[in-house]
Amino acid sequence: MGYREVFGTICDPLGNGIETEVCFFLQDNLGSYTDTVQYPGRMCQTVTAGDGTFSISLWTNEEGMRHSEYVVTFEKCFFKFTLPPGDTPISLSSLRSHGATPSPTNPKPTQHDRLTILTSGQTSFTLSIIPTEPQNLILYINGVKAVYSVDYTINGPTLSWSNPYPLAPTDYLEVYYK
Repeated sequence: MGYREVFGTICDPLGNGIETEVCFFLQDNLGSYTDTVQYPGRMCQTVTAGDGTFSISLWTNEEGMRHSEYVVTFEKCFFKFTLPPGDTPISLSSLRSHGATPSPTNPKPTQHDRLTILTSGQTSFTLSIIPTEPQNLILYINGVKAVYSVDYTINGPTLSWSNPYPLAPTDYLEVYYK
């Protein structure tokens, strides 16, 4: 198991570098491990400099048994990429342009909630409003869209997390009502 430097610049639509938080979420903790260090943390974050530049060390699977899949979020954008093993720094733009899967920006909600996870393994959350069409509610965990009736269900004002991935207080859930 090793780490690789990822660098880049986050810009506004006019091409000007902006200062913002950039979060990287490791999608799968089934990678390699050693006797002393098991799976890396699920989230790494950094803040860009005033000109939009950043650099961060991310975990990569050097044994090649599984790829290191990440989702990066910044501003209202996110996309997936695979981080190959290696010793040399690599630009985020090259990862995005070679096989990354762009995702849409967050929808314009009529209502938005951020749910707080109080204890590890919490599975039940109370929504601020009862959705009239629960299947149209959009849920993101750490910036990654969850699937209704697979990852979660809704009954009245209660959202129940049913994915086997256990939630932790460091995770964040965002709910968008349409």
